[in-house]
Amino acid sequence: MTIELETTVSADFSQFYLFNVGSIDPNAHGKFLALHQDDSVMLTAARQFGDLPVSVTLFEGRPNELGPEWENIAEVSIIATDSSSVGGWMPEPEDLELGLDDGVEYRLRYALSGATEASITQSDEVTELYRIDLWPEPVSAEAPVRRDAKFGFYWHMSQTTSAVRDEIYARSVPFEQARIEEFADRAFTLFPELVADLKTDEPTYLSGLSSTALMLLGEGIPSDLPMSEAASIAEHRRALLQDELQRLGRQR
Repeated sequence: MTIELETTVSADFSQFYLFNVGSIDPNAHGKFLALHQDDSVMLTAARQFGDLPVSVTLFEGRPNELGPEWENIAEVSIIATDSSSVGGWMPEPEDLELGLDDGVEYRLRYALSGATEASITQSDEVTELYRIDLWPEPVSAEAPVRRDAKFGFYWHMSQTTSAVRDEIYARSVPFEQARIEEFADRAFTLFPELVADLKTDEPTYLSGLSSTALMLLGEGIPSDLPMSEAASIAEHRRALLQDELQRLGRQR
């Protein structure tokens, strides 16, 4: 029996979540789907903020392939709990409960339609579609099934470089400049397209890369600062980081 569910979730900073997952494929790093955090899976949205229409379909076995209108698709394995749910930034009582079987291995397929246009325009009207498919299946490696040239590459890049950033940050490299240089070196090695873009003055992914790396610039902005002052510091740091990434990219 196929079960079809619908919900609306609030995207914050281009993300919403599958909460209360018992465990996730330990070999998955979120390169193609999203960051895997504790007992949740972060799903990457095409827009920074907004209410997103999300369809969830539960299958008894692997479903048919999706049509070409779903231009970004990725899969990852999870082990469910009986309280697994889909929701926004934080778990809420009104989140969509999925009714999954506790302890059962599932394959999660996450797909987006119209994501590239939405990521560029960021219009108030939500025209893109979000789809989650789940079915029982033994754990296997995460994989990109289909990836649109622009949004799909950004999706892949942002998740991969987030893992690099977190690794560098966890090692407590003593100098901020050393952190940034190592991050840029590794990002450019992983994605040669970044170097080509920078050398042709095409900053398509520079903003996203600098946002990913921003926490490498220190321990954060004091929480007791006035909002306007904190925003000014953050913008100054971001500008410095973008200049540094641009300079490093041009040296290659």
